[in-house]
Amino acid sequence: MFLPVKSNHSTTDNTANSEDVTTTSNNSTQTPSDLSPPGPNEEILPQAHHQNPGHCVASFAAINQMRSNVQLCDVTLEVGGETIHAHKVILASVSPYFYAMFNGR
Repeated sequence: MFLPVKSNHSTTDNTANSEDVTTTSNNSTQTPSDLSPPGPNEEILPQAHHQNPGHCVASFAAINQMRSNVQLCDVTLEVGGETIHAHKVILASVSPYFYAMFNGR
């Protein structure tokens, strides 16, 4: 997916047909206004692609740890007399049933 990114710095290509190229770094902070839709005269440039195979596993491990510590949990399930604290976004992302439930459908 390509998102428009606004940045305060640019680099210039040294070719005969040079143009400004907007770049971002992994440690930059973007606000919602930075991710706003492009204006009619703004060009959409692809962001740099970064691969980290362990990111998904590490992210879900951190989310599971937060769930285990009942941190940032926003729903409680009662199943067979057992109480399970959970995160709505995780349940909704993996289950059409919970997605519909949490979105009033």
